[in-house]
Amino acid sequence: RRSSGEEASVCTGTMSSKASTTRTGRIFGNLTRALGQKAEVELEMKQVMSLLKKEHWLIPPHQVHVRADHVLSSGSFGVVVAGTWRGMPIAIKASRTSRDSMSARNLSSLASELRTFRHVRHPNIVQFHGATIDCSSTEIMLVLELVRGRTLSHFLSGKDSSDVVPGHAERYHI
Repeated sequence: RRSSGEEASVCTGTMSSKASTTRTGRIFGNLTRALGQKAEVELEMKQVMSLLKKEHWLIPPHQVHVRADHVLSSGSFGVVVAGTWRGMPIAIKASRTSRDSMSARNLSSLASELRTFRHVRHPNIVQFHGATIDCSSTEIMLVLELVRGRTLSHFLSGKDSSDVVPGHAERYHI
């Protein structure tokens, strides 16, 4: 149910997903504001879990089998590893420090991705299946479609002799 402020925003066409205007915005905003205070983070993570359960995005951790030895990619704060969910190959995105307590920056970044992925559907964007959340360790793992093949950077580099290196116009189009 929308608050009177949200209803006014809808009427004027200025509805946004800022933390002050939507219920989910407030939930994710509260999580970000609570960072650094373990008890409050756990409480806010439970709110996120409740939201995901209601929207059918919450995946019980015991259903996800992580292959930590099969790293698909890594970045400055996160790592993507292979795994399976219900017998289906998947990619799992987690924090580099997911075995320890997640840093505030990592948790905030994954929570932001989680918030966005819940609404994105496009044939050229990896499919979001759901997320697992462990409130006690403040761990979020995004469960994503596993896309096989070369990476975009590998394709653009033209490292394979069979590749035709795309020109500037094709690169812009990609």
